[in-house]
Amino acid sequence: MPQGQGGFGTHGTPNTTVRTKWDTPQISLRRTFEVTDLKPGDVHLRVYHDEDAEVYLNGHRVASFTGFVTQYLDSPLDDAARAHLRKGTNVLAIHCRQTGGGQYVDAGIDLFSQ
Repeated sequence: MPQGQGGFGTHGTPNTTVRTKWDTPQISLRRTFEVTDLKPGDVHLRVYHDEDAEVYLNGHRVASFTGFVTQYLDSPLDDAARAHLRKGTNVLAIHCRQTGGGQYVDAGIDLFSQ
C-alpha cells in the first residue's frame, strides 16, 4: 500500500503544504493515532478538503463535506461521532473526490479536555 505524509494534493492549491503529490480523481487515506485518556471535552475534526470528502472514525462515518474550502476547518464532532473514539489505537480515514482545478486533502482529530 502506498504511503506518504499529509497533506496530499497539487502544488499551488491555496493555503496548503503539499507533502505528498495527489493528482488522481479520488484518494482514500487512513492514519492511526493513540488516545491515552478519554476525558469529557470537545472533539474536533480539523480538515481541508478539495473537493467532496467523507471522514470515518474507527470504521464509522462521522462527517461528510461537499465542495471545497481554501483553508483548514475545525468541525466539532457530535455525541454520536465521539462515541466511536476509544482509548488506545484509533483509525481516522478519509475519502476525497476531485473533478478539476487544484486539489488537497488533510485531516486530523483535536481533543480538548474540560
